[in-house]
Amino acid sequence: MIAAALGWAGTIGTFFTYVMVSRGRMTVSSVRYASLNAVGGTCAGTASALYGAWPSAAANFAWSVVALHTLSLCVHRRLRQSSSLIAVVSSETSGDGDGKCDHGYVEPTSIDNAIVVPLARGEGSLCSAAA
Repeated sequence: MIAAALGWAGTIGTFFTYVMVSRGRMTVSSVRYASLNAVGGTCAGTASALYGAWPSAAANFAWSVVALHTLSLCVHRRLRQSSSLIAVVSSETSGDGDGKCDHGYVEPTSIDNAIVVPLARGEGSLCSAAA
């Protein structure tokens, strides 16, 4: 009973990811896609091993290893992107009420009087993130 439940969970999980990618609702380079494939492959591989279907178990565990590798690449890419999206703005700049962004960049020689502001992903300017 447990082996059957694991097998069905793995099959449905990996099938679901395939359908979502085919319909454009998920990308193959997303964390969700890699996670669902890793869990689905592990469940199906465990079920296959419990049934003694070793070729199927090996294929499903290999599927999981590939998905885990993809997941690690996705996480590494996100960490690298988030660390590069930092801006330093002067704490002494302020707006004059004209509705325009008056935040000024400062040279990173000293950050004693500065605020570190993380920029949102996809934001092209400091003003749109800090305003």
